[in-house]
Amino acid sequence: MRIASSISGSWNTILENSDLLPADAAHVSVFIWPVGEPVAPEDWALLDSEEQLRAQRFRFADHKQRFVAAHAGVRRLLGKILGHAGADLRFIADANKKPQLADRAVRFNLTHSGDWAALAVSHEAEVGVD
Repeated sequence: MRIASSISGSWNTILENSDLLPADAAHVSVFIWPVGEPVAPEDWALLDSEEQLRAQRFRFADHKQRFVAAHAGVRRLLGKILGHAGADLRFIADANKKPQLADRAVRFNLTHSGDWAALAVSHEAEVGVD
């Protein structure tokens, strides 16, 4: 398995890329975006009620902001890849509490640290990014 594409930058740069996920199941795409900037109301609106509750539990505003930006980003990217509205995606947890799409349409893994988030996505292979 190898990384087929790595895209980082603004949302316009990332979402305008027409080849977000290669057709070859043996490839992984990695996306990197900033999460240290103020979130917009539409970011909050993308989250489901469980994600919104988790965000509300953060004690510090910057931690909440990064969580919202990271999770909204996952919804934007996976929605674009799958041709769905990000807010319509349904997530469940596996036996190890790792989030996955309910329909398992693609495999993904999110990490965020400081002002950056990264998402690895594959058609079939389980992926991890740290």
